[in-house]
Amino acid sequence: MSSTRLRIQIERTNATTWEVRYPGIAELQARTLTLSPNLITLPQTTGFNSNNPKDRDLAINIMGLKSPGTGDMVRFGSYLFDVLVGSAWNTITAAGLPEMIELDSSDPEFHRLPWEMAYGPTDFLAKLNVGMIRVIPSAGGPQKITISPKVLFVIGADLSDKRIRPGAEYLGMLKRLEASDLFLKRTCSCAQRARAWRVPFHESALPSLFSSLTAASPVKATANWSSCPTMAAENPIT
Repeated sequence: MSSTRLRIQIERTNATTWEVRYPGIAELQARTLTLSPNLITLPQTTGFNSNNPKDRDLAINIMGLKSPGTGDMVRFGSYLFDVLVGSAWNTITAAGLPEMIELDSSDPEFHRLPWEMAYGPTDFLAKLNVGMIRVIPSAGGPQKITISPKVLFVIGADLSDKRIRPGAEYLGMLKRLEASDLFLKRTCSCAQRARAWRVPFHESALPSLFSSLTAASPVKATANWSSCPTMAAENPIT
C-alpha cells in the first residue's frame, strides 16, 4: 500500500453480505459484513445494530439531512469508520496516515452512504486531511463528457456576515475561470455577465450589479431583453 493512499474494495457477495478487502496490505484478511436491507442498506457492526429502531432512525435522519442531535454526527461517523476499517486502523496507519482512501465498489447501495463523514479514533477523517475517492469499476474505458459543465458556488456563511463578501469571492472565481479559459462561450455581448452569473439583467445595470455584489447584499436586477433577441428567446418572461 502507498503511504499516501489506501484502497478499500467492497463487493456484495450475496443478497445479505458485503466483503471488504484491502489490496496491497498482506496482513489484512477480507472481512464479511452482514447487511440489513431496510429503507437503506446498512451493514451490521458490533456497535451499531441497524435492526434496532434507535440506530436505524439515526441513519435515516442523517441520510435525510435532518438536524442532528448532540453526538449524532460523531456516532454515525464512527459507525461508518467501523464498517470501512473495523479494528484494522493501526495496521493500516503503521506506515503513516493515508492522505486518500479509495472506495472501490460496484454496489449502488454502498454509494448511498455518506462515507466522507467517517469519524476515526480521534476525529473526523476529513479534519485529519484524509480525503475520500469513490470508484465504480467499469469494463470499458472512460467515456467522453459531452454536456456543458455547470458550477455550484456555495458560501458557508450568512449573507449578513460582514466578514464574508460572497459577491467579491464570486467575481474572483469568475476571473480565475476566465483566465484559465474555462468560461463557457457567450452568445451575445449584452449577455456576457448574465451568462456568467445566471442572473438576468440589461447591460446598463452592470455598475449597480457590481456594487450590489461586492457589498455582499442580495442581487436584485430587472429582466430586460429588449436589446438581446437571443437572451429574450432563451429567457421568456412569464
